[in-house]
Amino acid sequence: ELLEQAGPLLRGVRVLVVDDNEVSREILAEMLRFFHLEVGTAWDGPSAIAELRNAAQPYDLVLMDWRMPGMNGDEVAQRIHQDHAIAQQPKIVMVTAYGREDVIRLSEQAGVDGILIKPVSPSTLLDTVLSVLGRGRIFGEGERRFDHAPDFSTRGQLAGARVLLVEDNDINREFAVELLRSEGMEVDQAINGAQAVEQVQRQEYDVVLMDIQMPVMDGLEAARRIRALADAPGGTRFATLPIVAMTALAMAQDAEQSRAAGMNDHVTKPIAPDRLMSALMRFVHLPPGRAAARKVTTEDRGSLSEEMLALRNLDVREGVRRIGGRVDAYRKQLRRFRENYAGAVVELRRLLSDQGVQAAQEYCHALKGVTGNLGAVAVYEQIAAIDGGLKAGQPPAEDTLEQLQAALVGVLEDIDRLGRLDDPPSQTSTQRLEPGTLRERLLQLAHALEYDLGAAEPLLEELKVGVVGTPMEAAINNIARSVDVFDIDAAQEQLRSLGMTDTGPAS
Repeated sequence: ELLEQAGPLLRGVRVLVVDDNEVSREILAEMLRFFHLEVGTAWDGPSAIAELRNAAQPYDLVLMDWRMPGMNGDEVAQRIHQDHAIAQQPKIVMVTAYGREDVIRLSEQAGVDGILIKPVSPSTLLDTVLSVLGRGRIFGEGERRFDHAPDFSTRGQLAGARVLLVEDNDINREFAVELLRSEGMEVDQAINGAQAVEQVQRQEYDVVLMDIQMPVMDGLEAARRIRALADAPGGTRFATLPIVAMTALAMAQDAEQSRAAGMNDHVTKPIAPDRLMSALMRFVHLPPGRAAARKVTTEDRGSLSEEMLALRNLDVREGVRRIGGRVDAYRKQLRRFRENYAGAVVELRRLLSDQGVQAAQEYCHALKGVTGNLGAVAVYEQIAAIDGGLKAGQPPAEDTLEQLQAALVGVLEDIDRLGRLDDPPSQTSTQRLEPGTLRERLLQLAHALEYDLGAAEPLLEELKVGVVGTPMEAAINNIARSVDVFDIDAAQEQLRSLGMTDTGPAS
């Protein structure tokens, strides 16, 4: 309940995490990002001071590890307070596994604003952030809101932008597609870096949103190859094509790798809509006239029912917000999650046993982004901690996997509860499509698969209902399954087998 109240108001608050231990630093950063905070990282005292001095926007809060090589946290805190090159002095919280009186005394002498004792739980972290920054300040009780809070008045200014979205996970891809289209953007999709390199040469885009960790070719290599195209005759546009990384990686060196590969910026998963739109606004500059060519989505997006809001293991408000306000699309992704990840813990155990830590970490990487998008808070927190350990070569303990399983079961029960509340259309009330209408819809679907995937989904929904109990039912369901996993070539081939192409009946 506290996160539900404070979460939207914490957007735009900037926190610097300082810890020499990479795993601890990442776990803390992941928790903060889930609270909608903007997070930077540093690995020791000098790098923290440099980051505070050079930040384009000032930090509101520093979470400082006590025990670090070269300079302990209390000394770093003192230097921060004495450094006049830091434009705005942040609040400082000391994070320590040492609860001794001398540590507390030294921290107080250094002028810190709070102390956190490790291990840090999400609820304790959120409560400390609110207490140190001032609950009145956060909730607007008598004090000003943050000057650099996100500007929500930009909605619609990106309408008409042409975006290439490169993402291998189908659920994460669907979230991003719906969000971008809700703002009136035209979205093409690729599922790996190799496809992205091919597509930017066939079509001019205003921006590329690029996942980092993908099969076939990762996002870093794809970005390097796109930039290399600038050296070819007529390739000057590839030197300035904006490329924004989308990554579940949270470390400062990951951002540096993205920039070194030629990317302009990066946003962390799960993608915060305001952060993504802010990044796009900086890089997308539409020519006059094209911005008005498409409008922001205005169709009925559905409403959050009392039953959905009552679910205990899913933050449905956050999940729906991340998918552009589309309640129907959110429910579809919940069903897809149930189909693909109900056995996630079993699969994680199998990967650890058969293929090792690297394969398990890659699986956790995908699961972390998916659960973050869906608002499955407890599963996200568990998998983020496991992912951090795997990156350090530390497999999870059995009790940790059991805790993950318990959290996952809670989410699956919520999804099943929601499914039981749905009223599936009965075959007796189904309006079967007449032959002429069926032919027209199939032609429209062929065109949509070739030119506008966003139009394919409602056509498929109408077709699936309209052919129930007919010889076409199996074929339409097969096409829908292919589209659902972004196998468009297979869907087009299946449609051609019915005698349909995007230009009319196949000859």
